[in-house]
Amino acid sequence: MTALHNMSVPPRSVLTLQRAELHGLRYRVAIGASAIGDGRFPDDAALTRCFREDGAACALALLHPDASLTAGTLRDRVARFRRIKNALGTLKQLCDAALASLPLPGGFGFFVDETQGSAATLSLAATIGFLAARSGPLYLPGRFEPSLITAGAVTLFFPALEEGRGVR
Repeated sequence: MTALHNMSVPPRSVLTLQRAELHGLRYRVAIGASAIGDGRFPDDAALTRCFREDGAACALALLHPDASLTAGTLRDRVARFRRIKNALGTLKQLCDAALASLPLPGGFGFFVDETQGSAATLSLAATIGFLAARSGPLYLPGRFEPSLITAGAVTLFFPALEEGRGVR
């Protein structure tokens, strides 16, 4: 392998980029092995598959865990919650109640891969509510689709509008 050098720049030059801090409200959103905290729990990919197959039932099973939640007990619990009439409506009520207790801005937010900095942690019901409203990198209030939840950890960011900037 050969190294290419830009002859117009001395080799001792260093370019440093500093990320600008964005001001706003941040919530750390994590569901999966990191949220449950049990080494016997399935990996994030297995949990994402569970949400794809049985979104509302999977979320309700997570919201009502027992002391020893494993992959096998999760499957049993999902099967039990799958038989509940109006599981999606029940889940939406639980998530809406959890989100109502948070100081949320009126607009949409952004999901960002940010692991450092200060961010509020959330209850599992609020986390499911946020992730069910996710559309790619956007948080769209009013949307609720638990079958599209992806397990893992991200940060939900609501930018703060600074005075003197923005739409006039």
